[in-house]
Amino acid sequence: MSVVALRYRQVPSLARRLPMAMPWQPAGVAAVVGLAVVASTPGVGDDPGLRLRIVGIAMAAALAFVLDDRAAATLASSPVTLIERRALRLGLVLPLAALWWIGIVGVVSARRVAPLPSTSLLALELAMYSALGFAGCVWSQRRSDDGSGGATGAATVAMLALAGVLPLPSWWPLAHSGSGGASLRLQLVLTFAIAALVLGSLDPSTGRALRNRRQATGA
Repeated sequence: MSVVALRYRQVPSLARRLPMAMPWQPAGVAAVVGLAVVASTPGVGDDPGLRLRIVGIAMAAALAFVLDDRAAATLASSPVTLIERRALRLGLVLPLAALWWIGIVGVVSARRVAPLPSTSLLALELAMYSALGFAGCVWSQRRSDDGSGGATGAATVAMLALAGVLPLPSWWPLAHSGSGGASLRLQLVLTFAIAALVLGSLDPSTGRALRNRRQATGA
């Protein structure tokens, strides 16, 4: 049996057990509170785009916790690699987060309280902050003894989001989605964050093996 076929057969069994092992509660709370925020009665001069941005960033911070893996040490010798375990978690959670985002955008659009900004840019901003939170989480886990890093990922999202609204230099890449040239900046940071996430999800033994091979070749 090929490795691909073996992995395909393992996915259903692993996915059924993920809700019991994965800390999804912060994302669940963020989803419920975010829906309540966008559905609440708007005030005078209310900006629906600002509401969407706030709840989106809150969700991005909460999503970082889903990569906390308390069993990482006991699974070190598992045939399922670290990046595969994380991909399985993200593959389960991200579609649900996308459906949640579509739902709250639909709620805001149905109320017609004010013209909405570009929701595609807002979605890109949410994806960028989510990727930054995941990257912060996985790199924190590499120095953690208990497989936790979600708090670091959430703090990374919060600090970068706050920095984005401060009077920073024009080269600062995390300008919010309503600023000029935001799409290109968001895409560049998203690409960087995904690369950092992938690199941080490689098994540490892989890096050690590559270094040992280089040293042996050089010798």
